[in-house]
Amino acid sequence: MRCESILQAEYQAKVRMSDGTIVAARFRCFDDSTIHFDDPCRLVLNCGDKEIQASAGDFFEALDLVRSQLEREGSYPLVNGVGLGRYPSEMARNMGSGLFVYRLQLGTRVTTADLLDTFGSSDLTEPVTVLEQRRFYEQWIRSCSNVDDNAKLSASTSVFRS
Repeated sequence: MRCESILQAEYQAKVRMSDGTIVAARFRCFDDSTIHFDDPCRLVLNCGDKEIQASAGDFFEALDLVRSQLEREGSYPLVNGVGLGRYPSEMARNMGSGLFVYRLQLGTRVTTADLLDTFGSSDLTEPVTVLEQRRFYEQWIRSCSNVDDNAKLSASTSVFRS
């Protein structure tokens, strides 16, 4: 049996460079589950003459690793998954490999109408750092927990409605 990577998806994107210029880029998502069981999702960003690769448990986590490398030089990918108020649910990460994020608003639970393609550009917001995005997500979880006084909400699932 031959084990190899499978190209799962490919996205055309843009990256804002540290000098403010915007350049064309390409994200490729590979399923490496037959090669790497722990980190089956490999993300490759090609931008100009640069290639950045990261492997993780899902593509959103791999995007965070790529972003962390870009942040060091002051560059940001311009895709839905890097904005403030954009984050995947655990279900989107586990069943959808992190290829979808939700549009989050403080104090408001999300529905399927809030789903966005992580690597798409249909609903761009100003890109933020990985840390800023995580902090907003945690703030959103707390804000939704405060909305319902009668129920104790789980940070992983109950603020996501179907």
